[in-house]
Amino acid sequence: VATDQMIDTPTNNFCTLNPLVPVPGTGGLPYDGNLSFTRGADDAWGTVVSTMAPGSGKWYFEGLLVSTSGTTNTGIGIAGTDAHEVWRGSTSGNGDSPVVKYDNFGGVSMDGGAISPNPYGATYAAGDIIGVAYNMDASPRTCTFYKNNTIVNAAFDLSSNFTATKGIAPLLLVWGREKWTMNFGQDSSFD
Repeated sequence: VATDQMIDTPTNNFCTLNPLVPVPGTGGLPYDGNLSFTRGADDAWGTVVSTMAPGSGKWYFEGLLVSTSGTTNTGIGIAGTDAHEVWRGSTSGNGDSPVVKYDNFGGVSMDGGAISPNPYGATYAAGDIIGVAYNMDASPRTCTFYKNNTIVNAAFDLSSNFTATKGIAPLLLVWGREKWTMNFGQDSSFD
């Protein structure tokens, strides 16, 4: 398929899911060019981070929740490079700082605490595309979530938690057997 091929040059590089960060429990590894991830079982939280964590600029990525099975409890968001538990792959992101995630129940949490209003936005399920836009250059830094190309709620301020971080990386959080396919700019077809 033509969408499975990308020209890779020093000026045309794209982020992927990072296969080098361990996922606890039955884990799982990114596959399909490190753009897809499926959890093995409903046994523990796992985090999957990306290979790039820019320190400046405006960034957007999206994930298609392809399928769910068993206990569906999943989220998509961003993590600072100083969120140590996330980078060890050993947490749900709850209580680790700085992390912000939008979960399939419609809630958004920052460092484990719910953001008001809660639920923050619409729930999502298999077949939905969730977008994440974050602006590292704004003052204050902001993050906006999208569901199927529609803004879920107003952008929120990251300044209280993402001030010291050197970079921010895309993040998936999974509990059940969810399958995600990501687009970091290289393939919006999700094939």
